[in-house]
Amino acid sequence: MRRITAYDLFSYFGARGLLNWIPDNEYLKIQYYLKLHRKLHLDTPKTMNEKLQWLKIHDRNPVYSELVDKYKVRSHIEKIVGKEVLLPLLGVWDKPEDICFKKLPNQFVLKSNHDSGGVVLCKDKTSLDFRAVIKKLNRKMHRNYYWGNREWPYKNVQRLVLAEEYIQDNYEESTLTDYKFYCFNGKPDFVLACVDRKPGYANFIFFDRNWNKMNYNFQTDEEEKRIVPKPINLEIMFEMAEKIAKYVNSPFLRVDLYNSQGKVYFGEITFYPHSGMDGTIKTEIDNMLGEKIKLPIV
Repeated sequence: MRRITAYDLFSYFGARGLLNWIPDNEYLKIQYYLKLHRKLHLDTPKTMNEKLQWLKIHDRNPVYSELVDKYKVRSHIEKIVGKEVLLPLLGVWDKPEDICFKKLPNQFVLKSNHDSGGVVLCKDKTSLDFRAVIKKLNRKMHRNYYWGNREWPYKNVQRLVLAEEYIQDNYEESTLTDYKFYCFNGKPDFVLACVDRKPGYANFIFFDRNWNKMNYNFQTDEEEKRIVPKPINLEIMFEMAEKIAKYVNSPFLRVDLYNSQGKVYFGEITFYPHSGMDGTIKTEIDNMLGEKIKLPIV
């Protein structure tokens, strides 16, 4: 069992709104130090992690709140790259108790639109514990995701529950690879493949545009040896990520895509991966990626 840290406790109380009285900049300085054990320089940010904290406070384009909203973002994506990349929507409800499970197919995905991690994957409805699902979603629905890490775009998102079509990589595998495209100033630079995902576990492997592995993060032996096949439409995904990044026109964002049986689907837009407190990225890489983010400051 993982040891509970001071960062865990601070974030726990923050997520529950008990530290709302702390201004964003001071809250982030404390949280950043507890997580990464180094000072956060908001006046002169250099690393990627530092610049993402700066962007939380200073880059507050109102459209960001729609782009992190898993329901409203659909209209933006349809306009940018077409509705065919959107996962078919099976239902939208104001609260979990309103979900009509009888009308849903045997396999589906439930998610809250306003946070990260509020996802239920249903592979067999006959064995689904409906009460447990409603309880899990309610925990998410009653929490404002903004307060835990001060990611302001989530603050005023109107909370909904969505049901989407269940997809997978191919007919044999049950796991779905998540392709996360890191975009700097409107252009995707590289992709992070999230493979073998299970509750509380996944392999995270970085690749360049030619699908060469990049040693950006601290990896386990399993991750170092893991062979991830190059998707046949990788270039299409890069092009799609670039169209989205240019449309948003922010110093940084990450575009998450899926590749199910040769078809590309949109996942989500993220402005602050790991909330800008990624301790798995090597120090020299954190500095190098920070140089790619051009902030409107001297």
